[in-house]
Amino acid sequence: MLHPHKKKKKNWLRSILSFAILFGGIFICVRFRAQIMRYSETAWLIIKKPDIASILHAVRREDFGMLCITHETGADDCYVFDNEGVVFDSARMVVGDVIARVDDASQFKPVLGAMFTDADTWRHMAEIIAYVKDELSIHRMVFARAERELTVILTDSETRLYFALDMDPAEHIRALRELAKTTPLTTLEYADLRIKGRMFYK
Repeated sequence: MLHPHKKKKKNWLRSILSFAILFGGIFICVRFRAQIMRYSETAWLIIKKPDIASILHAVRREDFGMLCITHETGADDCYVFDNEGVVFDSARMVVGDVIARVDDASQFKPVLGAMFTDADTWRHMAEIIAYVKDELSIHRMVFARAERELTVILTDSETRLYFALDMDPAEHIRALRELAKTTPLTTLEYADLRIKGRMFYK
């Protein structure tokens, strides 16, 4: 026969254990709720439609610009990229107008879900693209992949702004803003910003 005080002690231990399990379960749910919700939609799509298109479309991305590859025939293949430089769709699927067009004549073959250039180059390119999208009226940009250069061509005036992508463009962008206060950039033939700490314009 079980002694009364031993029974009470056993019930007390059982209550403590139950509380610990309940508390631990709540903690785990709270801790991982965000991750579970983040991947639930993707997981559901993969189960229902296990193909690469569904997986890519499950990741919500916003278009930042359009990359166009010009072939020897003169035809263009264009792709949409986001603010991380990740190509995520064909441009023909975009509704509306993508302002920032980047032309690449290197015969590079973009891969959906991957960056179209290395991280260091993209970091500098993204800053330039953000600047011209917000503050300038652009016609297009030309990405010289081998030379690691980006040429911005302004609308109407055909003014060309030459940037080197192997250096931080912040200083040169500040210089362009200061220059624009006294001389409209559209009145220039070009501005060469490919040397650190220097700006040449005509």
